[in-house]
Amino acid sequence: MYDIPPYRHFAALRQIRRSLSRHALLTLVRALIVSKGGLPQLGVISGQLQDRLQSVLTAAALLGFSARRSERITPLLRELHWLRVPARVTFRLVRSGLPLSSWNSAGVPC
Repeated sequence: MYDIPPYRHFAALRQIRRSLSRHALLTLVRALIVSKGGLPQLGVISGQLQDRLQSVLTAAALLGFSARRSERITPLLRELHWLRVPARVTFRLVRSGLPLSSWNSAGVPC
């Protein structure tokens, strides 16, 4: 199973966020996502895993902006220049250079 960063890392950042500048906090959140919460290598990602990854991205964005869970997440993701998980998968596939004709209807390389 693909390793998703435990929420305990977010809890640790939440405890120190008041002593950090906004820029420093966003840098730490981005570093955590890049180091532990990126996407697995190209291949099929189950819907359940996509949901879990999206949950991690949402929690990270809310933490980075000190936002409440009830706030809209899309503007925060845009400001971070993050895509939602299905769009991230598509972006990675396009960036990989695989011709579109080699993809199946689910957007996954055959």
